Amino acid sequence: MDNTTNLKVLIVDDEATIVEELSEYIESLGFDVTSTIRSLDVCDMLINDPTINIVIADLKMPKLDGFSLIERIKNTVPTADELSIIIISGNYDIKDALQAVHLGVSDFLSKPLSIDLLHHSLKRIVETLHLRKLEKEFVIQLEASLQAANKAQVLANKANKELAFQNKEKEKRAEELAIANKELTFQNEEKKKRAAELALANKELAFQKKLDGYRFEMERVAQDLTLLIDTANAPIFGIDANGNVNEWNKKSAEITGFDAEEVQGKNLVEEFISPDYRESVNSVLQKALKGQNTSNFEFPLYTKNNHLIRVLLNATTRRNTNGDVVGVVGVGQDITELKQAGEEKELLLRKLQLSQKMEALGKLTGGVAHEYNNMLGIIIGFAGLLKDALVEQPKLMKYACEIQHAGERGAKLTKKLLAFSQQKVPEAQSINLNMLLQNRHHMLEKILTMRINIILKLQENPWLVWLDEGDMEDVILNLSINAMHAIEGNGQLTIKTQNQKINQMDAELLHIPPGDYVSLSFIDSGCGIDKETIDKIFDPFFTTKGPLGSGLGLSIVYGFVQNSGGVIKAFSELGEATQFTLYFPRYYGTNSNQKLENENNLKEDFKGNKTILVVDDEPALLDLICEILSLDGFNVICAESAKDALNILEHESVDILFSDVIMPEINGYQLAVMVKEKYPNIKIQLASGFNDERNDIGAIDEDLQRNSLQKPFKVKALLQRIRELCDEN
Repeated sequence: MDNTTNLKVLIVDDEATIVEELSEYIESLGFDVTSTIRSLDVCDMLINDPTINIVIADLKMPKLDGFSLIERIKNTVPTADELSIIIISGNYDIKDALQAVHLGVSDFLSKPLSIDLLHHSLKRIVETLHLRKLEKEFVIQLEASLQAANKAQVLANKANKELAFQNKEKEKRAEELAIANKELTFQNEEKKKRAAELALANKELAFQKKLDGYRFEMERVAQDLTLLIDTANAPIFGIDANGNVNEWNKKSAEITGFDAEEVQGKNLVEEFISPDYRESVNSVLQKALKGQNTSNFEFPLYTKNNHLIRVLLNATTRRNTNGDVVGVVGVGQDITELKQAGEEKELLLRKLQLSQKMEALGKLTGGVAHEYNNMLGIIIGFAGLLKDALVEQPKLMKYACEIQHAGERGAKLTKKLLAFSQQKVPEAQSINLNMLLQNRHHMLEKILTMRINIILKLQENPWLVWLDEGDMEDVILNLSINAMHAIEGNGQLTIKTQNQKINQMDAELLHIPPGDYVSLSFIDSGCGIDKETIDKIFDPFFTTKGPLGSGLGLSIVYGFVQNSGGVIKAFSELGEATQFTLYFPRYYGTNSNQKLENENNLKEDFKGNKTILVVDDEPALLDLICEILSLDGFNVICAESAKDALNILEHESVDILFSDVIMPEINGYQLAVMVKEKYPNIKIQLASGFNDERNDIGAIDEDLQRNSLQKPFKVKALLQRIRELCDEN
């Protein structure tokens, strides 16, 4: 790294291993390095060794943390203003980053340290220190030139005084000579007078040459300074006391797109700073006009092409030769790429952690889903058969209905778990959120009870969104019940929809693409959520309800919103209202909120005359399916494995193969491929509790996948699908 000669780095960290590794790496870059593991020794080291230029300090240290250390340095170390400080931390939040900016640190890096980011940060600091050095050298040269000019002026004044004194002496001697030598002729007096005038003219000419030399040197220094500013590898600008631009170097024009002619004489804050940051930028410039320099002030700036960049500003007071403040010189740095790299790294890390949790939960859920759905299928199926057999015994029939209803509730729960683990394909359609809320308003009032006043603030003519309606209902119910639990006594829940156009800046903050979105907000009057809790509320199995909570509610909501292409944000403070806002991308198609129910249209007089081979490794479920199909008139053959099924097919004529997907040795998809190849006239129907990457479906046609029955299925759904296969040509 260039320009590291004579630069010294002090490393402060309570972990000796980190100090040793950093020292070795930074020394390899050409820096002189010193270090300590005691933060209390830092100020004494800086006072005793004023050659230290850069301090790299850990944020979290015993006795004296990184921020307290910075405050002590500023209060006790004479060279504090000339130091560049980098804070590193393995555990911090946005408030720490903001405080670091407020304290004027040069950079804020996270542990484990990225060598590239550290190298980039040191490189930027070295360039900044080099620029400061050039600025000091120029100031020294300028002061030397001014001192030389002042000295020349003093010499000229002295020469004039001496000349005046000599003239007086000459006049006095002339008068004495005139008195003493009245005989001298007028010509002699004229010769002496001309000689005196000639001598005076020669002295004036010599003095004028000196002044011209000083003036030329000052102009040369000014030209060198202008060239230095214009060719600097950093944006440098100047404003007068009224805030109008009077200097704009090439780098400023390069990063903003505005040429010097376009900005000259215009008010910097009013013309080129976005309204949200005008007050803060103006405050920095006003402080500089009052003699208070500002370092490392960060703000966003829109370029001429309306592209958002991040700028780090250092503002310095500009004075004239009399010491009066005449304006401000600003030196900036484009840190857009650095900021984006840090934000992208943090976002990717959070996504990785969440995806690892979701993957673990998905494997756990998918592992039990097949067996659980088999058990539910047995319960629901036999309860349905029992209910049909007890038509003339209402009391016993009611018991059978309750058993079937409980099984269906379990099936819904399994479906939610599979949706959460992303192993259920959502049944998405275009939805009007206003209509969904209005249709469920009465249900919510019953569930939340009379103590919660529900207020709907709905956007007129809301845009459509593409969602799974059943899952969306669960999201509304989940967030509403959470709000009820957060409210003690009587309270209010406001549910609001709004069409929103998300611009580039807001999209970056929300981590979604810019465009049209429909927002859905839930605002309660409850007790609020503290900072530590709100950072964990979307984690799987995290709950504040103790044994009464599953910890899956908000995790399922989060997964649903993410899978729908949106984002969910939570805003709250302890003792204040809580707001959850969901953003869903706008859907540009038409409303398709219609479902076909064919199960109720079964022909009562239909009797099957086909032979069906049923394959399932769950004996009870196999008996159930065979019983249902036999009661409907079909000739049914049972097989507990794919191998048994293949053996049966060699000796029996079969019209339809009905097979489970997940089975040992040969699964349903593999069996379907074999049967389709060897017995092309046999119609195939598959059924499964869930699908994952273990199911090899590469050789199966799309119709077979699409028409697969999802366990647990109802009796009517099974019969409907079998009859459809019988009706096919």
